Amino acid sequence: IEVGVSSRDEDQEQIHCQCRAYFCEETRPTPIDLRGLSTEMTSGSQSASALYTGLSDIGLELGESFQCLTEFSHGKEAFLTHLHLPAGLAGDLDSYHLHPGLLDSALHPSFNLLAGFTSAPKQLVLPFALKSLRILGRCTEKMFSWVRYAAASGDGTQSLELDMDLCDEQGNVCVQMRGFCFRDLTEESRLTQGSATQEDSAVGPQSFVPVWTPLRIDEEYPDN
Repeated sequence: IEVGVSSRDEDQEQIHCQCRAYFCEETRPTPIDLRGLSTEMTSGSQSASALYTGLSDIGLELGESFQCLTEFSHGKEAFLTHLHLPAGLAGDLDSYHLHPGLLDSALHPSFNLLAGFTSAPKQLVLPFALKSLRILGRCTEKMFSWVRYAAASGDGTQSLELDMDLCDEQGNVCVQMRGFCFRDLTEESRLTQGSATQEDSAVGPQSFVPVWTPLRIDEEYPDN
């Protein structure tokens, strides 16, 4: 199944999103050893309240259904997140194969990962692209997510490309994301400004205000 989202301005078509979905017969991944993995996250941990306070400070306000993270621990280039769907939203699991609140919450510590876990996040980055999403099972009320840098992500200083495994409490993988990309809007703005021509830079900011010029109707339209 091929899906596309586009808009049209006169005769020009602008493609905003494209994806291809298909059934595959690949072998299910081996369950994740959550206990062993948690012993590798030795660099620190953080509570949900501290995380969401930091996200609010950079302009990301999240409602209750998108605050499913309870705590997370991290290593140098990865983190393990414990997720719990709020009690009042447990009934939503029957409506979603992949619950949006759980998927979104699984990636919330990515902002701290971009900051190197050395301080609170200071910049807002937004999702930009996803190379692949593999669905192996339904989301459950309690889940864990293991998120780490993708091999092509480099040091993550300006761009962030992640791989994620979302699993149930037994470590059975339900969702695999590969190549989940974020874009730093601040950096993109700097690049856009840097591409301006010297002539454009010399002009500087412009301000325009409306000016009302009275005109007698008989002067413009003498027949009226």
